[in-house]
Amino acid sequence: MKKQTLNATAIYLLDAVMFFLIVLSSLPDMLKIVLAIATLGIGGAAVARVYGWKSYFGINMIKGEWGIRIMESFAKHHPHLSRFLADTGAGIGYGVIYSAITYGKRQEKKKLAFMLFFVLLFSLLLAAGSLSDPTKVFSDPKGQAILLCGIIGGLALQSMALLAISAINILTVPNAPAGAQLLIVGVTVPWEWIFGLVIAATIHEFAHGVLCKVENLRILGTGTILWGFFPLGAFVEPDEVKFKTIPLEKKRRILAAGPTANLVGFVLFTMLTFAFAAIASPALAGSTALKVMAVNTTMNPGAAELTTGDYITQVDGIEVTSVSALSAALMKKKTGDTIVLSTTEGEKTATVGNNNKLGIMVQSVAKPGKEILVAVASFIATVLASTAYLNIAIGSINLVPLFITDGARIVSEELNAAFKSRFGKKGEKMASRTATAISIAAILLIAVNLVLPTILKTIPAITSALG
Repeated sequence: MKKQTLNATAIYLLDAVMFFLIVLSSLPDMLKIVLAIATLGIGGAAVARVYGWKSYFGINMIKGEWGIRIMESFAKHHPHLSRFLADTGAGIGYGVIYSAITYGKRQEKKKLAFMLFFVLLFSLLLAAGSLSDPTKVFSDPKGQAILLCGIIGGLALQSMALLAISAINILTVPNAPAGAQLLIVGVTVPWEWIFGLVIAATIHEFAHGVLCKVENLRILGTGTILWGFFPLGAFVEPDEVKFKTIPLEKKRRILAAGPTANLVGFVLFTMLTFAFAAIASPALAGSTALKVMAVNTTMNPGAAELTTGDYITQVDGIEVTSVSALSAALMKKKTGDTIVLSTTEGEKTATVGNNNKLGIMVQSVAKPGKEILVAVASFIATVLASTAYLNIAIGSINLVPLFITDGARIVSEELNAAFKSRFGKKGEKMASRTATAISIAAILLIAVNLVLPTILKTIPAITSALG
């Protein structure tokens, strides 16, 4: 093994150890985020220095040829499907008006009909998902507004509308939650999400590569993106010089392919998540229990028979495997009622205290001897669910014009074509300025959601300290 490889491997291992020591520590979340980002940045920069790469804040793009043959094969066998999906994805991304203008040709009526159907479907899904009660999507003003934005401007306008509504709430409602957050594995999301992130990012780039091949645009290279040791996904590098000369229709398909693939990935992994749950639930029946973490006999003397470490499996003969199930069983009782708890240590009797409480702290865990089975099932379920979520998140955010996203390039190309045909060379500058203004507005909305809640929470503490 070469000295460079040995040094890089050692750096990656050290980077990984430091990262997980930080994210699994008891430090405050904000400090975890800062230290984790710094660790990844330093590790990535160190590896780049070993190999002489150009590094961007520790993010390294490692080129290879591993994916080109697979992309070529898919493009060769499914060119019509690839074009149809990319066109449909562009319609979903930018709504009914865009679809009607772009695809409302006589020979594309069937395509337009499919497109409008999926525009309505995804608009409804995102609008319903933005509410605490999805069934009120047609009666709740917020649901109505988000649905209307989706129909008019697709997922891109819906995403910006959600950010705008959240920003208004942050400024007007005390302690309103942010509409966006940084996804830091092990800090803001479970560590298993790293697999979902890699899968979603790879799907995205693979689709771009397939459409490049379908539209006869040369791919200069493919590879992997690493931030420190942390894999962010894959990338495809098309021939940008030739890209500028191809028709707008082909540009649109190539750019829309990534977000479209993520939308397809969202549907597939959502189905897989529900399918796995349906299969795993019967298989895991009886594998989990409620572990007693603490007993407060001062709060409820009637829990004296219970001890820390007990595993509760049933209440009055009814199986309970979650905290919510235990709460539901207790809500049926009255203060002073006696209940029989089945535990791994045998049956124990307790008396229900005030407010339908037992005076114990419990946590849903695997039964002794079932730890591996439950851990594997939990891992698979988390990876499937996170992959579904990250696909819709990556697909949606890439449709929003944010300078470097696919959406920014789609909007720029569409504006450039429209303005140039009407105003000539002046139209190019007008299109560029308009696209830049849209991107700045979108970034400001995200910044408000990411930063302002923390600032608003800090101001009272600073004021109190100064006072």
